[in-house]
Amino acid sequence: MLKKSLFLAVTLLGLARCTDNFEEINTNPNDPVNVDAAYLMSSVIVNTAYNLTEENVGGVMGIPSRYVTRVIHNGDDTYRWDSESWGFAFNNLINNEDLLRQARAEEDTHLEAIGLIMKGYLFGILTDTFGDVPFETAFGAGEENYTSAYSRQEDIYQAILGYFDRANTLLQEDGRLSLYAAFDPMFEGDVLQWRKLANSLHLRYLLRISQKDEKTFDTIQMILNNNDRYPLILSNEDNAFLPYLGVRKTDSSPLGSYDGDFYDRRPSKVFVDFLLERNDPRLPVWVRPVANPEAGTVDNNEYVGLPLAIFGATNYNGTTNHLNYESSNYSEFSSVFHDDSNPLFNAVVFPACETYFILAELVEIHKLNYDGASARELYLEGIRTSMSQYQVDAEAEATGYYTQSLVAYNGSLEQILAQKWVSMLFVGGSETWFDHRRTGYPVFPFGDLSIRDEIPYRMPYPSDEASYNAENYDQAIEDQGWSDDSNYEKMWLLK
Repeated sequence: MLKKSLFLAVTLLGLARCTDNFEEINTNPNDPVNVDAAYLMSSVIVNTAYNLTEENVGGVMGIPSRYVTRVIHNGDDTYRWDSESWGFAFNNLINNEDLLRQARAEEDTHLEAIGLIMKGYLFGILTDTFGDVPFETAFGAGEENYTSAYSRQEDIYQAILGYFDRANTLLQEDGRLSLYAAFDPMFEGDVLQWRKLANSLHLRYLLRISQKDEKTFDTIQMILNNNDRYPLILSNEDNAFLPYLGVRKTDSSPLGSYDGDFYDRRPSKVFVDFLLERNDPRLPVWVRPVANPEAGTVDNNEYVGLPLAIFGATNYNGTTNHLNYESSNYSEFSSVFHDDSNPLFNAVVFPACETYFILAELVEIHKLNYDGASARELYLEGIRTSMSQYQVDAEAEATGYYTQSLVAYNGSLEQILAQKWVSMLFVGGSETWFDHRRTGYPVFPFGDLSIRDEIPYRMPYPSDEASYNAENYDQAIEDQGWSDDSNYEKMWLLK
């Protein structure tokens, strides 16, 4: 972790300096790499990881994952969602498209592969979040006042699956990625690590669309049968993540000292109760206990989560001042998140634990085979990998965590998805929301102020689409069979 933090710090410092003399560097015949393309690669990787984690922690996208409950600014918790920006993805996709153009012009297969992975990841999150989005013509603006048509979600999914597969193939060819190691803050130019990310994302999205096409399972089984050709992220050493440096707001924890809403974002009751019920050793890592449990008027546990969308949240459990630790009778997130930089909280794109939970679902529910492993083994390895990620694996073993009745494997999809949910705390984007839409698990309670007892299916499109891109916006709503741009309209994937 320390090595990656130092590497990222040096990378960002180098980028800040090299932007001042791009022209000089790029005309130097002795320079072995295109620094312009290298800078674009670094920028896309860093901003994507940080932006999508911020969306999960503090944005509307993270609300359905039910890790966080708002104290005061809780309008979004009621699921009354207005139009939302998609700049968290498109701002990075614009730079990524420049990276792809340069990589292809120079026939740099490895840089092209990185661009394809990031393009697939970002467009995957966009279409998962909104439904149909600008895709095929999203970057075709050649004249002023250009507007982009929306592409169908099913077509976008097929394209991004192709990106991940193509990237894995390109990375098996001779290339120059090692020369860009100093500009790669994720994997330091390690080709195998990038292949693992491409294939793990490929597996994630194949499972996502499998409910629409059962032939997808044939492709999944082919991947599982060929470990050498399709290596996966199976160890925390392989995790796709960036540490927070804590130097300034843009590279600090989204719940750190630069966050003015830290005390407004509390661990949710469903999240804390899940951990309490299982005596989970990750609880004290993630959550700070209340100062005086005996002062609680509703809950006298050491750890108290805040219910979703309730009246009088500021005074819940007898709290007199939620801005003061001593007088707040519901828990805060721990210093792991409150620190601007902490080795246990990173901007995670894809964790190893996710792979194991995906594999457990595939083996148990869809009867696929992964190297003869049982679903029980894969499920438990998913939990163990998460415990190890947060450095409490020894405690979990010593306290008999895995043999508890609520944890011991029972063969249900609900149990697999519940442990996947808690293990993927704040993973970039909102993967556990997408899992919930797909499976109905975990089952979440609803607050008294919730507009309906149902998790939203999508985020509404940005407001400027209805004004500046009205024709294409209206056509997208019509094409998807919607009555309006509501967060409860169902996209192709969910119909």
